[in-house]
Amino acid sequence: MTISLAMSLRQIVRLFGWILNCLSARIRATVVFPLRLLWCRLSTSYSQRSGRQFRKPQNIPPDCQGPKYEGDRARDRTPPTISTSDWSVANASIPPISTQGLGQLHTQAELTATPLSPITGRRIYPNVGLYRCTPLALHENANRTTLDQLPEISEIPACTTHFISQSPPDWQLFIHPNGMRYFWNPGKSVLTEADLFDNRKLTHINAAIAKLERRIRGNSAGEPQFNIPSKRHLVLDLGREVDGKVQCGYYYAAPDLQCLFWLETFPHQDVQHFLLKTPGVRNMSHIRYMFESHYWEHFRLFPHVQNIPEGVIVNAKNMLLYDNFSGTTDSLSTAVFEPEESRVLINLLNEVQSSIQPNQSSPHAVSIIGWIMSIFALHKFKNFHGQVNARYSRDQSVYQVIKPNQTALFFFLSLILFRSPETHLQSLDTLVLDGWIFLAAWKRFVRELHLEWRDLTIIATVLLATNVGFLAIPGVGTNTPGPREHWPSSLVTYPYYPAIKGWETVNDKVSPIAHGLVITTII
Repeated sequence: MTISLAMSLRQIVRLFGWILNCLSARIRATVVFPLRLLWCRLSTSYSQRSGRQFRKPQNIPPDCQGPKYEGDRARDRTPPTISTSDWSVANASIPPISTQGLGQLHTQAELTATPLSPITGRRIYPNVGLYRCTPLALHENANRTTLDQLPEISEIPACTTHFISQSPPDWQLFIHPNGMRYFWNPGKSVLTEADLFDNRKLTHINAAIAKLERRIRGNSAGEPQFNIPSKRHLVLDLGREVDGKVQCGYYYAAPDLQCLFWLETFPHQDVQHFLLKTPGVRNMSHIRYMFESHYWEHFRLFPHVQNIPEGVIVNAKNMLLYDNFSGTTDSLSTAVFEPEESRVLINLLNEVQSSIQPNQSSPHAVSIIGWIMSIFALHKFKNFHGQVNARYSRDQSVYQVIKPNQTALFFFLSLILFRSPETHLQSLDTLVLDGWIFLAAWKRFVRELHLEWRDLTIIATVLLATNVGFLAIPGVGTNTPGPREHWPSSLVTYPYYPAIKGWETVNDKVSPIAHGLVITTII
């Protein structure tokens, strides 16, 4: 008991001492140091105005010490040196890169390496932090410019006939068919959605490019040199500023290999996030579909710098044809689209194929093809295509799942409601499986539910008319004379009207809510 009490008192004393240290540090930072700084500046200003010379005070804070206290000797002071830990320097000479394959994803592709474009002179860039990102993360960046942060146009000059903004040097401005603008550097094959008209953001983008180029070729003998494909796109995404350092997301896209790659090894936690927390992924042949899905999303986001690969339109039409066949003949099919949607997309691809000339591409057509191919690649990944446990129907789980038994309350309520909850539960079990929602089946289910509720609304309206007629009988109601035994029957009919109107409101909102869920799941 004595030992425990002594230990407790010791901890209390240590805590009290820590609190005093924090308070003293806070007082020095917020009161003492600003007052000393103000006194130094007032003394210097008074000496310059009156011409009087003051003796240099002792124990001056570091920020107050400077050329003002040393008179004419300040002109002989050499400029301060820049630490290499705070700044990154881009050298002019760049050695060539050796050639090898790209990991285990694509071993058949022939890779050639070309030297990076040289940087003339010697440039000093601010230090930036790099992290891995994906094309989907570009839409999640919360550090975007809002309308209230931009200045408005005050006047339009006379005889204005050109409305194109001048792009920064070495950069080209493109506008996506959905309205988003992005910049393309053809010399370095770099893409970014950052606002490069802002010189500060342009400087950070150039710093990120220089840092990645330096990392690829290796700064010293102890650092490895990366073997990357010669044809590649670098995508940069400026993020928030953390600890005075701007964070910049990046990824490389290889058009010939139809995949993405990064310069760091993925740790386990990042792998799970990249694979959408899908358990049971064991083979690189399975992960390939997720890489392809991200690549086609990149293909869709930056359409002006893409070329439609040969045969990709035919491949997309073949997948839509089989998706149409599977959704029409199999009630438990894992089809991505409904048969009617598949037919519309096939006709759309036929129009795209007939409108594109050889060796040409349209940004609108590229966006359409990228969207379709990205969805089908993700569909292959989530259904484990090519694996021993591939899913080919909606009632088949790829995992060993034990369904929970129904509770007594659910069983009792299901009997009262004529087994309707149990029927809907069985339908939902075939719509949501292993954490995924089958969109085509979900839309069909919601459409049938909407029709069922509309029929119930019609029946409820008939019952409402019957109740109104019942209340019109003389002697029924609280405001008409008659025997009191009729009052409970009239009171029961009153809640019918608000209940029916509420049901109609829910029925009208079922279709928009379901459509919103489907769109959110696709994105």
